[in-house]
Amino acid sequence: MEAILALLITFSSIYSQHNKAFVVEGPSMEPTLHAHDRMIVDPSYYQDHNYHRGDIIVFQATKNKMYVKRIIAFPGETVRIEGDAVYVNNKLIKEPYLQATVEAAKQRGMPYNVRNFSEKTVPEGTLFVLGDNRSNSSDSRDIGFIKLESIIGKVKNK
Repeated sequence: MEAILALLITFSSIYSQHNKAFVVEGPSMEPTLHAHDRMIVDPSYYQDHNYHRGDIIVFQATKNKMYVKRIIAFPGETVRIEGDAVYVNNKLIKEPYLQATVEAAKQRGMPYNVRNFSEKTVPEGTLFVLGDNRSNSSDSRDIGFIKLESIIGKVKNK
């Protein structure tokens, strides 16, 4: 029993050393993350893993502000947004994490997203990110492409 307890304490200590806790501020990632939700962020995740479309990341947006957003496009890809449709390299991407919300908006006769984005190519060393609350999010449409070195880590619990 003592050996199991010692193992759990060691695991807990290692786990907390490699992960950081954050609290969500604002509605920009709804419906996935809500204000005051707690997140666990792994700052070393991308040392051993590739970035994937749909990953939720935390990054340093300004000197004093960190943002949480979803990866949409990679260096060399083109991205464009027309209403609820997001196109990468002229192909509509699937976003199952927003499907129910987009459908609910359609049933009310409204688009989920009212902010379009003209086609642009993602520069080398950057990513294009969006908040899930597309009409109410400061993201790459506003602050530009996100430099890879500004990424703090990957959100693990969503």
